[in-house]
Amino acid sequence: MGKRILVIDDEQIIQHLIAAFLKHAGYEVLIANTCQEGLEILKNGQFELVTCDLMMPDMSGYDFLKKLKAEEALSAIPVIIITAAGSATDEDLLRQLGAAAIVSKPFTGKILETVVANVFDS
Repeated sequence: MGKRILVIDDEQIIQHLIAAFLKHAGYEVLIANTCQEGLEILKNGQFELVTCDLMMPDMSGYDFLKKLKAEEALSAIPVIIITAAGSATDEDLLRQLGAAAIVSKPFTGKILETVVANVFDS
């Protein structure tokens, strides 16, 4: 089985799209509907990477990164932030908080696969 990736997004269509792209690339995928649910899943499982939507209903991607990186057992897990194109995303701040990469919507499966592979190779 491929590396395990947790997809955190509150929109089912986006969840399924990301999951389909990643499964096609050979990864095992689990989905969380909120950042808090994602943190709980991460505490109870072994994951090699997380994708997280920047704008979530329970906490922002910024706050998610802060919480994840504050947890010693989880802090080494790379996080790819997914954000809507044209949003007021502060990429420098996301990287300072520990984001491994930022992917803007809309994106293709090839773009996501390339970013994930680059994160794993770095």
